[in-house]
Amino acid sequence: MPQINDIRELAQQNARYVSNSPQDWMSYLDVAARLYRYSFTDTLLIHAQRPDATACAELELWNQKMSRWVNRGAKGIALLDDTGPRTKLRYVFDIADTHSGFDYANMFSCHVKLLSKGLLRDTSLFSGI
Repeated sequence: MPQINDIRELAQQNARYVSNSPQDWMSYLDVAARLYRYSFTDTLLIHAQRPDATACAELELWNQKMSRWVNRGAKGIALLDDTGPRTKLRYVFDIADTHSGFDYANMFSCHVKLLSKGLLRDTSLFSGI
C-alpha cells in the first residue's frame, strides 16, 4: 500500500514527465479532458497510475449513486486528500473496474437453460422483461 510521500513524489515526477514533450502533455490533456472535475494534482495522479481511465469515482459513489460495484481485486487509484487537518490518501476506481448490479442477459440465458431442461416451471418471475 503506497504511503502519502510516495504519492506526492509520484505527482511531482508525473508533472515533470508531462512537461517533457508535446506528446506527453497531450497524453495528460486527454486524461484531464475526460476527468475535468478533478483537480490538476488528481489528474496528474490518475494519469500516472491509469492513463486509460475514462470515468473515476470513489467506491461509495459507484455503489450508492451509480448502482455499480467495484470488481473484487481491483486496484484503486490513490489520490491525495488534504481537505482535513491531516493529509491522507483516498482511492477512486475507473468504470472499467466496475460491473453493473444486475445482469439481465445472464439471467435470461440461465432462465432459458433451466426451461429447456425442464427444471423451471414458474415463468412469472420473468414476465416483466
